[in-house]
Order: sequence, then C-alpha cells, then structure tokens
Amino acid sequence: GSASTSATHQAAMKILRQDETGDEMERYLWALSMSPVPHPDIIKDILKRSEETLQNERVSETLALTAAAMARQLDTASIKEKVRISLELGLDTCTGDDCRLKFLRALRNLRSKASLPVLMSYAINGTRSTSVAAWRALAALDNKYITDDVKIAAKRTFFQIGGPKRDSSARTLAADIVLEGEPTVDELRGFLEYLTTTDSMYEVQRYLSQRLEQIAEKNSMFRERLNSAIEAEAKRVRNYNVLAHRGMSTAFTRPFLTSSASNGSLVTVQEVNSGLLKRGIVDVVMQTGPHEEALFSLGLFAGGLGSFMSSNSQEESEEEVATAGMEIGILGVGVRPFVFFSGQGELMGHVWSGTASERTPAFQTIANLHRHRESVQLAVGFIAEIDVEGAVSFDLAGQIQLSLWSRNAQSLVEMAAGVAVKGDVRIKSDFVLSNSEFALILEPKLKLSTDVDFSGPVSLCMKLTQPDISTIHQIYKIERIPGSKHRLRKTRRVIVPTPARSYLLNRKNNEMCSKVFS
Repeated sequence: GSASTSATHQAAMKILRQDETGDEMERYLWALSMSPVPHPDIIKDILKRSEETLQNERVSETLALTAAAMARQLDTASIKEKVRISLELGLDTCTGDDCRLKFLRALRNLRSKASLPVLMSYAINGTRSTSVAAWRALAALDNKYITDDVKIAAKRTFFQIGGPKRDSSARTLAADIVLEGEPTVDELRGFLEYLTTTDSMYEVQRYLSQRLEQIAEKNSMFRERLNSAIEAEAKRVRNYNVLAHRGMSTAFTRPFLTSSASNGSLVTVQEVNSGLLKRGIVDVVMQTGPHEEALFSLGLFAGGLGSFMSSNSQEESEEEVATAGMEIGILGVGVRPFVFFSGQGELMGHVWSGTASERTPAFQTIANLHRHRESVQLAVGFIAEIDVEGAVSFDLAGQIQLSLWSRNAQSLVEMAAGVAVKGDVRIKSDFVLSNSEFALILEPKLKLSTDVDFSGPVSLCMKLTQPDISTIHQIYKIERIPGSKHRLRKTRRVIVPTPARSYLLNRKNNEMCSKVFS
C-alpha cells in the first residue's frame, strides 16, 4: 500500500479478492491512504470501487475515506474536485444517519473548501450525530478556509441562538473553530461573558475555560488578546463564582520530547457528561520549527450512558441510544470508527461475556512517513544527491474488566508507535567520493488507564502515563579518494533519553483517584 504504484495496486487487489472478512482489505487501504506520493490512477480506481454497492459496510466506508485522503495528499485540483462531487452525490442519496456519517467523515478527510456549503447545512440543520460530524469536518479545514459566515454560525451554535437546543459536543466543536481561528478581543469577551452566566450544561463552561487556558499557553497573540478581554471584563470575571467551575472536562498540553531539532507534545481534550467521558482526544504532536503535525490521534466517544451512572443529567437525552467507540487518526488521515457497542443489548452482552477482558489488539498498521529524492547543485560545481525515506508503525491495544457484583470497572488503552527516518547525502566527483548516512529512531508509548467505582456516588479516575523513551540519532560518514588508499570513516551516535512520567490531568481527577484507591 505504501508503494502506491499501479503494478503493486493491481497485484494487491487481485490477491484481496479472496478476503472474505474484509480485514486484510482494510489494512491495505489504511496503508494506501497514508502514502506520501499517491498515484492518480489508484485514486480513480478506489473512488470507482467506493461508488459500488458492497455488502461489507466497513470496507465500503474505508474505500470512501481512502479516496478522500489520497486526493487531498495528491492535491491535484481536478481529482480533488471529482472525489468531492462523488462524495456529495453519495451524501444526497443517503436515507439514514449511518450512511450520512460515512460521507461526512470522508469529506473531513478530503478537506476541500468547496464542501463548505454542504458541511454548513448539516452542521446547522442536521441531527445530533450528523451535526457533530459536520462540525468536526469544518474544524479539520485549514484556518484560511474558515470564513466569517462559518464563524457566525459557530458562535450561534455555541451560544444556542435560535433553533433547538444543541448537543454539547456540537457546541464545544463550534467553540473550537472560533478559538483556533485567531479570535478578536470582542469575540473573547463574548466567551468570558458566557462564563459568568448560569448554564445547566456546566461541563461546557468548564470545557471553554480549559480551552482558553490551553490555547493561551502556546499562542502569544491569543494570550495578549485574552488578557485584554479579561481586563475589559474584570469586574464580572475575576471572582470565585466565575473561576471555580463545576465539572470534570479538561484540556491541556504536555511535552514528552524536547531536543534542539524537534519537540513532541501531548494534546489532550476531554469532554465529560454526567460523570462519564463523552468525547476525548489524545494527540501525539511533533513540531519542527513553525511546522506542526499530529502523528497520531486517539479519540473516544460515548453517549446514552447517563442512565447507568446518574439520573441528574444536565443534557436532555432525547432517547439517545447507548453507544461507545473509538476514532483514530494517523498522519492527518481519519480511520473508520471502531464501535464497541450500539444499544443496551450489545452493552450487556459484552458485560456478561467478558469481552476484551484480556489485552486485545485493536489497530495495527505500518505506513510510509515520507519519501524524498533530490539533486542539489552546489556552489563549487559538485552535485549532492539527497535520498530520505521514513516509516511509522502503530499498535493500539486495550482491555476492560467490569464487575456488576463489586460495582467497579477498570480499563487500559496502550498506544505504541515506532518512527524511523533514514537517509543519505552523496557527493561524487573524479577525485573524491563522499557519503553521509543518518538515521533517527523513536519509539513513543502511552498508557491511558481508567478506574470507575459506582458502588456509591460515581468516582472516575483517569491516569495517563508514559514509560521511558529513547530517541536515537546516528550519523555515519565515509570519504575516499579513487586510486589511493585514503579512506575516512566517522560514526556519531546520540541518544536522547526521556524519563517515564505521569501526566497531571486536573485537581478534580486527583481527588477522584484518591477516593477510588483509598
């Protein structure tokens, strides 16, 4: 899949005809969607297959997601437009929300400015699930595509101006679009004024305050504007009643790798409802200079579980079906969601059968990170040949144990990745041959554990830990002169260790952990 040539694609599709379950087909499509240099003919073939009616819904959705991701990576206007038209036509023919969600997620992978009208329509007028999916697709667009009309609609959704009451996830996603789009001082004053009001969805207020702090930490311009807004609203904002929010929603950024060449950080956003995680995201972000890329994104979602934990929900359920699942993004490419259960029947079936009580692999893939070859004419007249290639592997596994007798539950999610970048620079001339090889190897790991005690008042303890990590950078240089015995070899190996650590979530979580393990 990572090779992404017509010959390899034809050979793979010939072999995959025998795949009855679709598991191998999905693994191939995942690797194909992350190819750094996709082939136009392969995109057309994948798009054609996505337009066909397939019995396997999982493969059908993965085909649409792959076509969109490859078209975005290729960035050819004609192919990108062809994929967009196909996806929007498929969206128009849908009769149910499951079908609509499939195409909305594909449009999120495509990230086309031309899809704005369709996404706005579903974000404003869609159902609970399609509205959230549309806002997520809008949030994935480049900030330069976010127009004033989008910001106005986002603010109306967040502040619930006109129309029915909005889902809390739709409101928080709409707020993120405004906050990430260089908001003005007046817009920030509006958010601060909202924090002084009384909202039954107090978790939304908690989420907003956490996001304001998180973005201000990394963006100096945002911090200056926020401070100006706070000064303007000082009389209403600077008091205990406003600053001490209820709720457990949280957002923070923590570094896990610091070096002279690049930095790595964890970006975590957790939206809680009725004491349960409703929407959570953990992003592994690498930064080199001004460039920032999310290598891996793990998202967890749940809904309709308030009745199991509490009868005092701040959000009207509207008979929401009990559901939970996981969404994964790799190198900016969204993967088909993995649904744990849909409906109380499936939930109780998993409880009684002990599903995933042992460590269970959920997602494994190997993808080409990048592939680059270049010849540079040097000022002295020599030609330097540069060849760089990188690969990344992911392994996501988890387990969960639930006891109705003891009324408690424990879950563990393990994320492991391996990143390898290798390259060489060669200079050839009649009198000297010089070659320099380099390699960078990194194996980050994360563990997210959750302990829930519902024998009395619900106590939820989340722990995010990182084991020891070592970044290895190795350089090997060879120089020799043709026709002579001169040969020079130099090797340099640098190891940057990162000690194990446990990340602080928030004070409320610490109190809950003390209560659970007391």
